[in-house]
Amino acid sequence: MEPHESLERASGAGLSRLRRVEASQRQAQRNHAWKRSRRRLRAYMLQLLGSRWVPLWLVRGTLRAALPLVRRLDLRARRVLRANLVLAQSAAGVADAHALEGQVLAHAIEQFTNWVRLSRTRHPNDPRAAWILDEVRCSPAAEAVVARLVAGQPAIIATAHLGDWELLAAYLARRGVRGGVVVLDRREDPTSAWLTGLRTRNGIPTHAHDAPPRQLLRALAQGQVVGLLTDLETPRSEQLTLPFLGVPALCAVAPAGLARLSGVPIVPLVCVRARPDGQTGARWRVEATESITWTQSEAPAQESERVLRALNAVYEGWIRQWPEQWAWHQPRWRGAMKAQ
Repeated sequence: MEPHESLERASGAGLSRLRRVEASQRQAQRNHAWKRSRRRLRAYMLQLLGSRWVPLWLVRGTLRAALPLVRRLDLRARRVLRANLVLAQSAAGVADAHALEGQVLAHAIEQFTNWVRLSRTRHPNDPRAAWILDEVRCSPAAEAVVARLVAGQPAIIATAHLGDWELLAAYLARRGVRGGVVVLDRREDPTSAWLTGLRTRNGIPTHAHDAPPRQLLRALAQGQVVGLLTDLETPRSEQLTLPFLGVPALCAVAPAGLARLSGVPIVPLVCVRARPDGQTGARWRVEATESITWTQSEAPAQESERVLRALNAVYEGWIRQWPEQWAWHQPRWRGAMKAQ
């Protein structure tokens, strides 16, 4: 091969690589612009929904009408939902996965409608938010727990992405329970900002997921509650691999760590959709299970695992009882599967 031919081939290969890099950069710019446009549109839609211009019956009706279309589309959430059911359908006691898929989506509509109602609250004492106490009732066990929390007993409230966790927090605040919730704040996501505003207007302080532990310990020492959602993976935090519905899953260590450092019990609470009460009209019910306490031990790692296994058992019991109200569309087992 002549030297000039080798030079031409090398130049051609270099030019081809340069073109591929430029094409990749242009595609990345288009994707970024598309994501930014979607965020702006989402922010506008959420602002519109919270403005009271759109009646709630129209919000619920539009979402219900769109449900058949959503089920036909191969959406990411639908793919995750089906993948999760493949993994845990048997352990969760789900007989008909296809029927459950529709029930999960229908529940999400009711849940989102609640969030729209909560977003229309202007301040913690807004009389227009009286519907919260009208539509939520406690079981006898939960009422005893809430009474203690109102009296100032500190607690680590552990709940799951089941029922309506935002309504649970708003209900407790409305009852006079002092404290806040730990949240994952996605600063570029308008939905995250919308939810933060919703919580603030309903009297629910928030702690960032990466807040120093002393901030949460100070709140507990002052007789407040700290709310945690720990049934799913928690990015950028310490996690332990344990069985969840019979499948290895990453579980947040935070509840056990807080219980160890504070000496405060973990109190599992959940707010689930129930049949309307003929006397009160309540459509949601708060349920409680037995508290989980940290036992001082010379083997803290083993004690931490015991506490987390006990908490997982509570979550699993809830999911088996109300499978259609759990967030099956969230990637519960993604991290553990990647690790394997």
